[in-house]
Amino acid sequence: MKNLLITLAIIATVQPAMSQAVHCDPAKSIADCFALFVPQTATDSKAKDISHTTESLAQQILSSANTGISTIPSPAQSTAKDFLSFLSALLDVPTSGGDSKPLTLDHNFPIRFFGGDEERLKLQAVLAKPALNDEVTKRLTGNDAAVTALKKDLSEMDDATISLTLSPSTPRFGRSITPHRDIYESMLGPRLTDDAQAASDFALGQLVKRLNLTGKETTPIKDISGLDVAVVEADARASALKSATDFARKFTVLLNNQPQFYGSAIYHSRKDVAGFDERSARVTYEMGFHNLNEFYAHHRECSNSTTLADTCGDDLVAFANATNADDDPANRFSFALEYKGSAAWNVVIPLYSLDFSAPKAHTFIYSIGYGRNTTMKDGRIDVSVNYEDSSVSHVSDNVALSRPGLRTAMAADASSPVHDRFVASLTYTQKISENLTFPISFIYANHASLLGDVSRKLNAHFGINYKLPGKK
Repeated sequence: MKNLLITLAIIATVQPAMSQAVHCDPAKSIADCFALFVPQTATDSKAKDISHTTESLAQQILSSANTGISTIPSPAQSTAKDFLSFLSALLDVPTSGGDSKPLTLDHNFPIRFFGGDEERLKLQAVLAKPALNDEVTKRLTGNDAAVTALKKDLSEMDDATISLTLSPSTPRFGRSITPHRDIYESMLGPRLTDDAQAASDFALGQLVKRLNLTGKETTPIKDISGLDVAVVEADARASALKSATDFARKFTVLLNNQPQFYGSAIYHSRKDVAGFDERSARVTYEMGFHNLNEFYAHHRECSNSTTLADTCGDDLVAFANATNADDDPANRFSFALEYKGSAAWNVVIPLYSLDFSAPKAHTFIYSIGYGRNTTMKDGRIDVSVNYEDSSVSHVSDNVALSRPGLRTAMAADASSPVHDRFVASLTYTQKISENLTFPISFIYANHASLLGDVSRKLNAHFGINYKLPGKK
């Protein structure tokens, strides 16, 4: 179903683009009209137009693919991070009924930072109305008025996470078609000229037979009763595109499965009564299967556009078909290592006799995930497990000394440190349309953590994600 939509989208997009440049002359025959749309050589302008348009559309299809949850700091992670969509927004709603409903805004754009093929930069912001930290609420036990007042004072700007993620796009890494453009065109050219002519001849014969015009192929279109020149143009364009759309569909499937490697810098700012401020650095590797790298490993003569064999386009289609590309599950694993450091935490509210603090701390997070497309229509499932190794000191109440501004920690009512934690998530994402997906997540933590986003042992979330596909 997914690949059928790719084919239809390519035809729908390419046909208007071609029709703006080329039109049939009603005073000429049907055969002459068909010839206008059939590339004669790989360097023919008609072949180049088809190649450029299909590769642009393939990139757009990839950017609208169901890649699950894109939020960088979320405990629920997808193994296929999206760096191709132009803009996306995700509203995450916990079923616990709390006030916190994080809104994620995500913008991706290509850059040339290291002078290579291309880098993809993801700028992301997550805004949420936080809950009061447990260290605050337990010190206000019995003071419901204070708890209510502090909660009322919180807003969606009191818990903000900003992240920058850089992902290289090279012939070996990334889902962008940019570093594959020369090879794509070189593969498609020879295949397009041969197959397009054969498809055109067949379509022409079918049209002539349908109109009972055997032996009258030279009759001007305008002299054939009941025949609209626009119908002839549409048939001619479709026949010329048949080979290109088939190749683009197979190439897109393999490109979608390419591995990705990227690094993220994350800053998490919270109001003092909500918790620590944090800074994080994360490195992630996504491993895909049945992709272009695997094809190039089997066909090394097809990995260089300057020495490309004429049969490479056919070889790629055969390789994709050999593993049932039409129902490709896009199996992926992801591995991530993150270092997270928290700032010293001080909460001083004399009105409510709150005065406690905690020193700086750090956490190492080791993550592994698995994801794939499901057999259900346009669905995706992702599973991830995080192990958090933390150094968290006691949170202690303070006692003012004789000199103003000096404080010393007191062990009374001190919180126990948390040294490790497991967080697991299961996410199912259903694609509703080319722009909308509906994710449902279940997140389990073996215990709460001051530094974590999961305070309960089991959390359920649902959301709505809107994605505006990129075009290049």
